[in-house]
Order: sequence, then structure tokens, then C-alpha cells
Amino acid sequence: MTTQGKLTASQLSDDERYEQQTCGMDRGLLAKVRGAEKDAGTLNEFCTSLIASVQSRLGTTAKVGLMVGRAMGNPVWATNAAEDPEVVIWLLLDPLDVDSKQVTFVRSEDKTEVFKALYRFVPEA
Repeated sequence: MTTQGKLTASQLSDDERYEQQTCGMDRGLLAKVRGAEKDAGTLNEFCTSLIASVQSRLGTTAKVGLMVGRAMGNPVWATNAAEDPEVVIWLLLDPLDVDSKQVTFVRSEDKTEVFKALYRFVPEA
């Protein structure tokens, strides 16, 4: 996958509009990500459905972005940066399940509610 024009963690961290919070990734979500990342088509389908699930949870039309990757290197999947999302979830994978994280970036007025709704996010079945 080409990463030109895709969101990156450094872009989001440097963007003062966003506030971020980090938590451990839900084990069920982690298992789904690990299963999906083995095939580009499956990963794309999974990420698209995860974005829809986040929007449903938030009950809003806010633009939601997603990144999947490791701490070093480019994401293996990321939303296009031109979409300028208001909420971004970065699923940060580590070889050890316990060290895999969910980093949530939010730039909306109701940040506290968004962070609460997405803490250790578990997508709808």
C-alpha cells in the first residue's frame, strides 16, 4: 500500500487541534485486526466496517479516520489525510498482545464524551 497522502501518527500528534488518549486494545478487537491484516482486501473491508461501527457508536456524522500499524514505520492501513477526520483511532500493534494499544485522537467540542464512548472500543458484531 502506498502511504502518500495517508494519515500518520506524527501528523496527528503535531496537529494542535487534536487531543489524544491511549488505552490498551480490547482483546477481541486485537484478534480481529490480527486476522484481517494478513490479506489487504480483508484488512480494507475490516477497516471500512470498523469506521462505520465507530460512527454508529458516536451517533454522529463526524468524520472518522483509522490507522492500523506498528510503532515504527508507515501504517499498514490508513484513512486519506485529505478527509480531515474529527476522530481518529490508531490501532497500534505490538508482537505482545498486552502491549498493543488504541490511541484515540479527537478534535471535537465534546472530547470527554467521545473518549468515554471509544475507550477500549469493541465494534458491533
